[in-house]
Amino acid sequence: MPDGQLTDAEIDVVAKAIKIKSPGSVPVGTILAWAGDGTFLPLGDGWFPCDGSYIPDTPEFASLKKVVGDFWGKFDNSSGIPRFKLPDLRGVILRGVNLTKGDDPADSLKQFRDPDRNSRVRYPGASGASNEVGSYQSGEVGTHNHTARDSGHQHVTKGFSAGNFAGNAGSATRPAGVGGPFEPTTSVGNANITVDDRIGSETRPINAYVRYIIKA
Repeated sequence: MPDGQLTDAEIDVVAKAIKIKSPGSVPVGTILAWAGDGTFLPLGDGWFPCDGSYIPDTPEFASLKKVVGDFWGKFDNSSGIPRFKLPDLRGVILRGVNLTKGDDPADSLKQFRDPDRNSRVRYPGASGASNEVGSYQSGEVGTHNHTARDSGHQHVTKGFSAGNFAGNAGSATRPAGVGGPFEPTTSVGNANITVDDRIGSETRPINAYVRYIIKA
């Protein structure tokens, strides 16, 4: 199976599995983490990979379309067959929809809300607000502080003794009667300042790869 594109044969396997499903099965639209690779996807049990594939709008998949709608991408009819888009969860971490959590100032758990819930984005043509299922959010580093350590360094000047310097930053001159102009210099050296940080291409928690699958 090419990444992000289901074949007609694979879609047909899921359609046949739906026709023979037993009562009390997993609710349509349920998303699970699958530990296998693409070779062993449970298509025969009525599951699709969450890879953004387009599924034909046929009676077999009517229940799935009712769940996902066009939340994950616009409906498509370019091939002459109406289709809807599966969630594309490749490379992302799932997060619960925030809804109204934290809107109440008295909410003791408001610090666990999504502060940027109203600025999330969707696939072009997808329906729904930013604070609803199907929206995405790019990586970002929150406001924080770093501790800088200076192991100590010195600045050395020459040409005047303590108590004699009375000039300013513009002219740097000695007081009258003390002597000629002086030349302040600074010794060259390293300040040895370090910042505690690990730099990478994104901010992320420790993680492991799985494949997300959705019940059809």
